[in-house]
Amino acid sequence: MLKKRATYWKVMACGLILILILNVAARFHGFCDWYVEHIFPVWINTYGRFCDLFPFSFGECLIVIGLVLVLAALVSGILYIFLKRKERYRRYAQKFYKIFLAVLVWVGFIYTLNCNILYNCSVINSNLETQDREYSNQELMILRNYLVQQINILSEKMERDEKDMVLYKGDIGLEAKRAMDKLSDEYKRLGGYYPDAKPLAGSRFMSLTDTAGIYFPFSLEANYNKEMYMTMYPSVICHEYAHLKGYIYEDEANFIAYLACIGSDDIFLQYSGYLSAYDYVDWAYFESVGGDLYLEQFPDQLVSINELAAYDDILWLNEEAVEEVYYTEDESLLNVDNMTQISEAVTDVSLKIYGVEDGIASYDRVTELLLQYYDGTLY
Repeated sequence: MLKKRATYWKVMACGLILILILNVAARFHGFCDWYVEHIFPVWINTYGRFCDLFPFSFGECLIVIGLVLVLAALVSGILYIFLKRKERYRRYAQKFYKIFLAVLVWVGFIYTLNCNILYNCSVINSNLETQDREYSNQELMILRNYLVQQINILSEKMERDEKDMVLYKGDIGLEAKRAMDKLSDEYKRLGGYYPDAKPLAGSRFMSLTDTAGIYFPFSLEANYNKEMYMTMYPSVICHEYAHLKGYIYEDEANFIAYLACIGSDDIFLQYSGYLSAYDYVDWAYFESVGGDLYLEQFPDQLVSINELAAYDDILWLNEEAVEEVYYTEDESLLNVDNMTQISEAVTDVSLKIYGVEDGIASYDRVTELLLQYYDGTLY
């Protein structure tokens, strides 16, 4: 018995030491870049393939199991206070918390491998020659107008129902994989195996928290909100696929998703890509020049987005979800306003913990990457 206990604690100590070593190594860009290029794909091609066998989100199941374990730990702790004098319960509690500790160490190890290390890779704009250049409002306006022009053209080509809602009868997941693989000619890391993107059973919770997709490091899955409006799917899935290939920063994932979608042979993916970038660029220009000047520049200088595209841009949830989430009175603490604020606060704090100084605002930095990308082409 004593030998088994000693072995257990040695294994736990080795696990904690390994986690510490990996997190120290993760402070060096060279190690992180090497890891993402050579080691991280091994996990995707082994464990990722295993999780892909499940027709549902395996990560979502792990979340439920994790919540049950945490609840069991809390209950067991409370019971231990009152029943610790009973030998039988004390032995049970000791065994349970040993298992619980082992799970925590394993969680820390997996999170380090599939998330922590990724946050210190070289950023994508280090590969863009114009990264240090400052851009003018005129150049930002040119980029905005270009996006609007493409959106207006493609919006007229979309198949729609009697309510002018966009329809798509193809396989979005397959086309997203093809688009990402095609982009691997330019960004080699994007090549290789992609698991199927999976909808979450808890999509209503995602809708309430204004969440479109999530990369889950414990199952190496790209998960998405199944209540999204049709035009959101391609860009969101490609965004999560970018995380799956080691582009963990949100602005980089937005940028990769944009390039993948507009480079697709499928015009529906192209439309989704241009729409995904438009709001970021339009808002950046609005903030830069001010609201009054922004409005004065229509239609002579600023191209107006057409009515069909404007509607597609505003919607991010399907019609049924919009009605239930935004137009159903809910006075509880779990209403959409409260849940969105909590979600944004948690996201903001978690990103800052990983060194993303502007937190949730980092999503908006895709505008800078787009300006750099089109430098020499549009202006």
